[in-house]
Amino acid sequence: CELQPCLASSTKVRSFIKKYVGGRELSIDNAVEDLERRTSMDVEAQAGEGELTEESATIIRLVTMILSEAVNTRASDVHVEPMSNRVRLRYRIDGVCIERQPIPKRMQGSVINRLKLLANMDLAEKRLPQDGRIRLPISGQDIDFRVSVLPSYHGQSVVLRILRPESVRMGIAALGFEQEDLDSFLRIIRRPNGIFLVTGPTGSGKTTTLYAAVNELNRPDQKIITAEDPVEYNFPGINQVQVNEQMTPPLTFAAILRS
Repeated sequence: CELQPCLASSTKVRSFIKKYVGGRELSIDNAVEDLERRTSMDVEAQAGEGELTEESATIIRLVTMILSEAVNTRASDVHVEPMSNRVRLRYRIDGVCIERQPIPKRMQGSVINRLKLLANMDLAEKRLPQDGRIRLPISGQDIDFRVSVLPSYHGQSVVLRILRPESVRMGIAALGFEQEDLDSFLRIIRRPNGIFLVTGPTGSGKTTTLYAAVNELNRPDQKIITAEDPVEYNFPGINQVQVNEQMTPPLTFAAILRS
């Protein structure tokens, strides 16, 4: 075949090597096999969700591989879902959930506790939902994950939303609107009052669309205040307010709008 030279950054080269070539140190399947062979490991969970008494290097490596692979495959979400006899691992890529190598049931507690530890959550709390955030260096850049833990019948289910700043800092013209729709969009967001409602399923582009609109309006002669739950991306020049209903009195969307 004909070869064509091209330029690429070292970060891109490493990313594609990991994605298409991989290697034993990057393989989730091999990491799970290694864990299954370590019968003497003291991270085995009791009743599926024991406390993590020691940060096993292998568990840490497995969790890091899962998050790295999700980022490098352009997944938008990672789902860690306890089942009766295994822990299902899925990535949402282009809106479709794709299954990966399942995590053995006996490692459930250790893997989930590792994720909760990274997200600064309460390891002892297993009855109530929790939310947190993780930041990890992956493929040469800092990647943020929004983490949600929900108690389910077979244990704590974890969802990690991968936050990509570059995806929401695009201009409105890059969203793919037809010219007629783009003109209508710009006309609506430039009005001094009213409501602009954006709806759609997970991964459909709601956040990207809204932040593109905010970026379009972000000028020195404008003051912009957002009410968000949670604040996913930080934008210079914009007053972003985090909703907090646990405060006394609670800081709700309505309270922010009245301020």
